[in-house]
Amino acid sequence: MKRKVDLIIIGTQKAGTSSLLRLLEQHPRMTPHITGELGFFINDEEYAKGYDKLYTKYFPANVPDNELLIAKNVGIFESKKALERLKQHNPDVKVVVSLRHPVDRAYSAFWYMKSVGAERAEKFEDIMDEDVNERFPGNDFMIRSCDYLKRGMYHHYLQQLETVFDREQILVLDFRLLKKDGVAFCNEIFKFAGIEEFDIENSVRNKSSKIKYVWIASFFGGHNKNFIKKFFSNLLPPQVRLKVKSTIKTWNKTNEPIPKIRPELREELTQRFVEDNELLYRDYGIKF
Repeated sequence: MKRKVDLIIIGTQKAGTSSLLRLLEQHPRMTPHITGELGFFINDEEYAKGYDKLYTKYFPANVPDNELLIAKNVGIFESKKALERLKQHNPDVKVVVSLRHPVDRAYSAFWYMKSVGAERAEKFEDIMDEDVNERFPGNDFMIRSCDYLKRGMYHHYLQQLETVFDREQILVLDFRLLKKDGVAFCNEIFKFAGIEEFDIENSVRNKSSKIKYVWIASFFGGHNKNFIKKFFSNLLPPQVRLKVKSTIKTWNKTNEPIPKIRPELREELTQRFVEDNELLYRDYGIKF
């Protein structure tokens, strides 16, 4: 029986989760997966193969007993099926959720999907009210990733999360604290995980910018399952695949930052979240 995941960051997308994983791994008692995301619980094909069979794809073979296995996958937050799989995997797992202003998150997610060559719309305004199921019929990955505004209904998804896990297993944090004081943010998680605080070096940042070539981003994007990418994925070890992909992604970035959302549009969209945000503040103490 392979070691189980002890703590997992499940959301939300574009709320600093990748940077957070890199910060947490500085703690001498935390061992993360060696891939960008742990797709096991959200990916039907991987889940069918079984955790023990895929363990070495994600984690080092020998992890000391006093270290915790930590993971991240932001698709789990909205997926009841993935949450139930996680519960079956480890009923005692600790679950971390980082929340960002829902409109800022949606806008950032739109530009992220453009950066990986998946989103082809030129402007966020052009598609924000379109039915994502009609835009990407039958494509679960794109439907999940491009439902920009719905994914900001945090209270709804947190309530769903509590139907699977006890409240004591869930830590909900505000992304603004991560930006302001990454050390304090991480120490909240260390305390939650039951390990000692640690003075991490808060130097990890993911800068958003436009890309040079859409076709390159699209070719290497997670949504693209072309046979060439699949061939090299099977050929190269996970660490090498991640490094190659990261190098290409960095090279394909420009120095041009993504445009800021219009204040009028941000305010208009914020009104759509008033009720959910009020419930979020009432039940979880986070106010947007």
